[in-house]
Amino acid sequence: MNNEVVTIETILKELEKHNISLEKRKEVYKAYEISKEIHKNQKRESGEPYIIHPLWVAYIVIKYMKFYDPDTISAALLHDTIEDATIHFTKQDIARLINPTVAELVDGVTNIPKFAAEDGMDAVNIIRIITSLKKDFRIIIIKLADRIHNMMTLKHKKVPEKRVKKAIETMLVYVPLAKAIGAYQVKNLLEDLSLKYIDPVNYNIIKDRKEELEDKFIEELQPMKEKISNDLLMENLENEVIIREQTICSIYKKILEGTNIESIFNLYYLKAILESEEEIACHRALVPIHYNYVQHSTEDHIREYTNFYQTLNTNIVVPNFGLVRIKVRTKAMELVCKYGIPGFLLRKKSISLKEAQAKVEDSLFVQRLSQIEGFNLDIEEQWKKIKEEALVDHIVVTNENNQTIQIKKGFTISDYILDYYPEFITKNRYPNIIINGEVVKDVRTVLKNGDRIQLNREIINDSSFHVIQHSSLEDTYGLEDMKKILQYRQTT
Repeated sequence: MNNEVVTIETILKELEKHNISLEKRKEVYKAYEISKEIHKNQKRESGEPYIIHPLWVAYIVIKYMKFYDPDTISAALLHDTIEDATIHFTKQDIARLINPTVAELVDGVTNIPKFAAEDGMDAVNIIRIITSLKKDFRIIIIKLADRIHNMMTLKHKKVPEKRVKKAIETMLVYVPLAKAIGAYQVKNLLEDLSLKYIDPVNYNIIKDRKEELEDKFIEELQPMKEKISNDLLMENLENEVIIREQTICSIYKKILEGTNIESIFNLYYLKAILESEEEIACHRALVPIHYNYVQHSTEDHIREYTNFYQTLNTNIVVPNFGLVRIKVRTKAMELVCKYGIPGFLLRKKSISLKEAQAKVEDSLFVQRLSQIEGFNLDIEEQWKKIKEEALVDHIVVTNENNQTIQIKKGFTISDYILDYYPEFITKNRYPNIIINGEVVKDVRTVLKNGDRIQLNREIINDSSFHVIQHSSLEDTYGLEDMKKILQYRQTT
């Protein structure tokens, strides 16, 4: 991607293809002309003219988020004109020359004088960016695109420690933000770009080993891909079946959990994308799949609607090969799974920007932010609370009342009971727990996404747990950093 040449013509052609009016395209071009003039005497650390950066940020909004809102594109082109420029330029200038909406967006992404928290992060501006979700999610779209390009060009930073610091900040702040708006493609990209600098040794070990295993998977999956697509067509289900692969960071995390790359059965997997708009079509698709292949297990994440992510996964048994994962989604579900909130605007049954903002404001992530703001904490305490409550990974479980709830990833049975049913606990003794129909005796069992939990009043004693050894990764400083990052995101 870094070899691509991005010009204003590239961006304007994309906007024209998506029926953006000539008037708004002229505004975008004017924003470019202003940005080019403001940054004319500046260079990036790579030595390139500075205007290359805002052009790329605008292009990333289009290419990776499939977001074609012209005001957002104009703001992306102007996002550094107030802060990182040698020529004085203001929010009022943007409102006068372009329009007030673009001025508000640029103001939203502009940093203010910094306050470094104890962890060395720029707490004031990070809080400002995160809480802007409540005001206008487009600010986050621009900040994520800005961070993607900065990570793509991070090699040009001369001081290695600064590269690692930027990568760690990306992993701790921007990855959860991408997940909060459901932009999983952006989340995955930022994770891999960050890991490359945090732990380059193990990043390359995994990358090389994954490439070595690719042919084995493709040889098996290619004929399956064609057969499953034809079988679905026989059931009047228009579809596209594609071969997908795990990201390097997702493999890295599985290895940290105690597995090795050779035993990750869904290192490469199939994805069936159905043209139908009806979610029930996903369940219909399982009929021919399970008729032709032995079903091992199925995970229904359509009802468990987490961060706008919906999918129906089935794992099938293939003789002389092992398990194969197939993800089944409608085209509408796939758009939202990849691009998050912008995906809702791409569906046949599209929604307005106002409705998209309402979806963001109704999300559990924003609700947590609102609760934190209600505590009236100082900057240091507010930042600490946001890290502990909002910027951690969450999963969905179903309780005994058939209610879907979000809990922190890494939650054990013990954590769950302490948070939701403390009245059941007496002197380190716990109620019996039934997960997915089976009694689980070990209260340190980690809950998984989609688990169905029931309580039984029979009391059991606490029990021990097994500590996983991470023997398949090289012992590097980066490995220790990643353990801390992932532990923080999961169990803080």
